[in-house]
Amino acid sequence: RAELLNNVFAAIIGLTGVVARKGLGTGEIGITILTTAGAASNLTAIFWSHVMEGRPKRPFIVASALAGRATLLLMAFATSPPLFIALSVLYCLSEPIFIPAQNAMLQANYDPSIRGKVFGTITGLSKVTFLAAAIGGGLMLKWRPESYLWMFPAAGLIGTISYLQYARIRIRRRDAAPDRAPSTGAGGAVREFFRILRNDRDFDRFERNFMFYGM
Repeated sequence: RAELLNNVFAAIIGLTGVVARKGLGTGEIGITILTTAGAASNLTAIFWSHVMEGRPKRPFIVASALAGRATLLLMAFATSPPLFIALSVLYCLSEPIFIPAQNAMLQANYDPSIRGKVFGTITGLSKVTFLAAAIGGGLMLKWRPESYLWMFPAAGLIGTISYLQYARIRIRRRDAAPDRAPSTGAGGAVREFFRILRNDRDFDRFERNFMFYGM
């Protein structure tokens, strides 16, 4: 349920660039900010994964829901580019909090022998709701460009419910939640990141190729 709702949210919010350009007449600088905000914000996932290590993930998921998704209710008043961009950037900044929490939940609740199959099946099936919501949202904007004033707040509510559903998922393997490691700060998190790449050459090769693909 959480992932089905999450894909409805993602499909609607994925239309922000179209609304910003065609609906609000946002200039090149604003569009650049919207385009790069998500990728730039993902850099903070290194920090968040370090902060939540050994801690319950539920408070982080709830915080991400309230900080970045519930605030999208204010999109009802975003009739000019500055507020629209600010709310979109706030959402992007909150998303990396959820990513390591979701990964930890998958690792804790699903054995490695079935984890890929479970994740792939859920991802594939949930994309049906993504496609339906994206097509429906696009048609609605084509019919009434100002529809984003209620569509985006509705998406924010759906996205918040999705994360609250995630927060309710019980961690089933206690051995997957070790005691909190001593904090070494953001610098330690970055060093750990490079240590992983140095020790796992296959993963390092994958990450480099994925970076080139993203570019």
